[in-house]
Amino acid sequence: MVNSIFRYFTHIFKGSLALQRYFPKSSLAEIDQSISAVEKSMTAEIAFVVEEKYGLLSILRGLSAKERALDLFSSYRVWDTSENNGVLIYLLLAERDIEIVVDRGVAKILGSEELEAVCREIEIAIRGSDVKLGVIAGIQRLGSLLLPHFPITSSTQNEVQNTASASLEVAKLRF
Repeated sequence: MVNSIFRYFTHIFKGSLALQRYFPKSSLAEIDQSISAVEKSMTAEIAFVVEEKYGLLSILRGLSAKERALDLFSSYRVWDTSENNGVLIYLLLAERDIEIVVDRGVAKILGSEELEAVCREIEIAIRGSDVKLGVIAGIQRLGSLLLPHFPITSSTQNEVQNTASASLEVAKLRF
Protein backbone atom coordinates (compact mmCIF):
# COMPACT_ATOMS: atom_id res chain seq x y z
CA MET A 1 0.00 0.00 0.00
CA VAL A 2 2.84 2.40 0.87
CA ASN A 3 4.39 1.64 -2.51
CA SER A 4 1.10 2.47 -4.23
CA ILE A 5 0.82 5.79 -2.39
CA PHE A 6 4.40 6.72 -3.28
CA ARG A 7 3.79 5.72 -6.90
CA TYR A 8 0.56 7.75 -6.99
CA PHE A 9 2.35 10.88 -5.78
CA THR A 10 5.05 10.28 -8.37
CA HIS A 11 2.36 10.26 -11.04
CA ILE A 12 0.71 13.39 -9.68
CA PHE A 13 3.87 15.48 -9.40
CA LYS A 14 6.14 14.14 -12.12
CA GLY A 15 3.45 13.53 -14.70
CA SER A 16 1.67 16.82 -14.40
CA LEU A 17 1.77 18.70 -17.72
CA ALA A 18 4.71 16.62 -18.93
CA LEU A 19 2.88 15.51 -22.05
CA GLN A 20 2.34 19.03 -23.37
CA ARG A 21 5.88 20.02 -22.44
CA TYR A 22 7.65 17.08 -24.07
CA PHE A 23 5.17 16.23 -26.80
CA PRO A 24 3.29 19.20 -28.20
CA LYS A 25 1.27 18.41 -31.33
CA SER A 26 4.19 19.49 -33.52
CA SER A 27 6.47 16.90 -31.88
CA LEU A 28 3.89 14.13 -32.31
CA ALA A 29 3.59 15.14 -35.97
CA GLU A 30 7.39 14.88 -36.39
CA ILE A 31 7.37 11.44 -34.75
CA ASP A 32 4.55 10.38 -37.08
CA GLN A 33 6.57 11.62 -40.09
CA SER A 34 9.60 9.71 -38.83
CA ILE A 35 7.60 6.50 -38.58
CA SER A 36 6.17 7.03 -42.07
CA ALA A 37 9.65 7.60 -43.49
CA VAL A 38 11.03 4.43 -41.87
CA GLU A 39 8.02 2.38 -42.98
CA LYS A 40 8.43 3.46 -46.63
CA SER A 41 11.36 1.08 -46.97
CA MET A 42 9.92 -1.94 -45.13
CA THR A 43 6.75 -3.88 -44.43
CA ALA A 44 7.13 -3.82 -40.64
CA GLU A 45 4.69 -1.52 -38.84
CA ILE A 46 5.67 0.78 -35.97
CA ALA A 47 3.29 2.58 -33.62
CA PHE A 48 4.12 5.01 -30.81
CA VAL A 49 2.00 5.79 -27.77
CA VAL A 50 2.91 8.17 -24.97
CA GLU A 51 0.97 8.57 -21.74
CA GLU A 52 1.54 11.20 -19.12
CA LYS A 53 0.49 9.22 -16.02
CA TYR A 54 -1.89 6.65 -14.60
CA GLY A 55 -4.97 7.26 -12.49
CA LEU A 56 -5.31 6.12 -8.89
CA LEU A 57 -7.18 2.89 -9.68
CA SER A 58 -4.52 1.73 -12.12
CA ILE A 59 -1.82 2.41 -9.56
CA LEU A 60 -3.69 0.61 -6.78
CA ARG A 61 -4.17 -2.36 -9.12
CA GLY A 62 -0.40 -2.33 -9.65
CA LEU A 63 -0.60 -1.80 -13.42
CA SER A 64 2.91 -1.93 -14.84
CA ALA A 65 4.11 -0.14 -17.94
CA LYS A 66 4.66 -3.53 -19.59
CA GLU A 67 1.05 -4.57 -18.91
CA ARG A 68 -0.24 -1.25 -20.23
CA ALA A 69 1.94 -1.54 -23.34
CA LEU A 70 0.55 -5.03 -24.01
CA ASP A 71 -2.99 -3.70 -23.57
CA LEU A 72 -2.34 -0.85 -26.04
CA PHE A 73 -0.64 -3.27 -28.46
CA SER A 74 -3.92 -5.15 -28.52
CA SER A 75 -6.22 -2.11 -28.45
CA TYR A 76 -4.49 -0.45 -31.40
CA ARG A 77 -4.33 -3.81 -33.19
CA VAL A 78 -0.60 -3.46 -33.79
CA TRP A 79 -0.52 -7.25 -34.01
CA ASP A 80 -2.92 -7.20 -36.96
CA THR A 81 -0.41 -7.31 -39.81
CA SER A 82 -0.07 -9.89 -42.55
CA GLU A 83 3.55 -10.68 -41.62
CA ASN A 84 3.10 -10.46 -37.82
CA ASN A 85 5.63 -7.63 -37.84
CA GLY A 86 4.02 -4.94 -35.72
CA VAL A 87 5.99 -2.99 -33.11
CA LEU A 88 4.68 -0.70 -30.39
CA ILE A 89 6.89 1.79 -28.57
CA TYR A 90 5.21 2.84 -25.33
CA LEU A 91 6.39 5.67 -23.12
CA LEU A 92 5.01 6.39 -19.64
CA LEU A 93 6.30 9.86 -18.79
CA ALA A 94 5.56 9.82 -15.04
CA GLU A 95 7.87 6.84 -14.54
CA ARG A 96 10.12 7.55 -17.51
CA ASP A 97 9.50 3.97 -18.54
CA ILE A 98 9.79 2.74 -22.12
CA GLU A 99 8.42 -0.56 -23.30
CA ILE A 100 8.70 -2.05 -26.76
CA VAL A 101 6.18 -4.76 -27.62
CA VAL A 102 6.72 -6.77 -30.78
CA ASP A 103 4.60 -9.25 -32.67
CA ARG A 104 5.76 -12.84 -33.10
CA GLY A 105 7.28 -12.25 -36.56
CA VAL A 106 9.58 -9.58 -35.12
CA ALA A 107 10.25 -11.60 -31.95
CA LYS A 108 11.74 -14.37 -34.10
CA ILE A 109 14.28 -11.88 -35.48
CA LEU A 110 15.04 -9.39 -32.72
CA GLY A 111 16.13 -10.54 -29.31
CA SER A 112 15.46 -8.85 -26.03
CA GLU A 113 19.03 -7.45 -25.99
CA GLU A 114 18.43 -5.49 -29.19
CA LEU A 115 15.09 -4.18 -27.97
CA GLU A 116 16.62 -3.23 -24.59
CA ALA A 117 19.34 -1.31 -26.44
CA VAL A 118 16.69 0.73 -28.27
CA CYS A 119 14.88 1.37 -24.96
CA ARG A 120 18.13 2.54 -23.36
CA GLU A 121 18.77 4.90 -26.28
CA ILE A 122 15.39 6.51 -25.75
CA GLU A 123 15.84 6.56 -21.95
CA ILE A 124 19.14 8.44 -22.29
CA ALA A 125 17.37 11.08 -24.39
CA ILE A 126 14.59 11.35 -21.81
CA ARG A 127 17.14 12.04 -19.08
CA GLY A 128 18.57 14.75 -21.32
CA SER A 129 16.51 17.52 -22.76
CA ASP A 130 15.40 16.20 -26.14
CA VAL A 131 12.81 13.51 -25.64
CA LYS A 132 11.35 13.86 -29.14
CA LEU A 133 14.72 13.31 -30.83
CA GLY A 134 15.34 10.30 -28.59
CA VAL A 135 12.06 8.73 -29.69
CA ILE A 136 12.86 9.48 -33.34
CA ALA A 137 16.34 7.96 -32.93
CA GLY A 138 14.73 4.86 -31.41
CA ILE A 139 12.30 4.59 -34.32
CA GLN A 140 15.15 4.89 -36.81
CA ARG A 141 17.18 2.28 -34.94
CA LEU A 142 14.23 -0.13 -34.99
CA GLY A 143 13.84 0.54 -38.69
CA SER A 144 17.48 -0.32 -39.37
CA LEU A 145 17.12 -3.57 -37.40
CA LEU A 146 13.89 -4.56 -39.16
CA LEU A 147 14.64 -3.48 -42.75
CA PRO A 148 16.82 -6.47 -43.72
CA HIS A 149 14.07 -8.87 -42.61
CA PHE A 150 10.98 -7.03 -43.88
CA PRO A 151 11.91 -5.26 -47.14
CA ILE A 152 9.25 -3.39 -49.05
CA THR A 153 7.31 -5.12 -51.82
CA SER A 154 5.15 -3.67 -54.56
CA SER A 155 1.96 -4.66 -52.73
CA THR A 156 2.92 -3.23 -49.35
CA GLN A 157 0.41 -1.00 -47.62
CA ASN A 158 0.29 0.67 -44.24
CA GLU A 159 -1.64 -1.77 -42.05
CA VAL A 160 -1.36 -0.05 -38.65
CA GLN A 161 -1.85 3.53 -37.54
CA ASN A 162 1.71 4.88 -37.14
CA THR A 163 1.28 7.05 -34.12
CA ALA A 164 -1.49 6.94 -31.69
CA SER A 165 -2.44 10.29 -33.16
CA ALA A 166 -4.91 9.91 -30.37
CA SER A 167 -1.96 9.93 -27.96
CA LEU A 168 -3.31 13.02 -26.31
CA GLU A 169 -6.68 11.33 -25.91
CA VAL A 170 -5.08 8.13 -24.60
CA ALA A 171 -3.07 10.13 -22.12
CA LYS A 172 -6.21 11.70 -20.74
CA LEU A 173 -7.83 8.35 -20.01
CA ARG A 174 -8.00 7.60 -16.34
CA PHE A 175 -8.97 4.00 -15.91
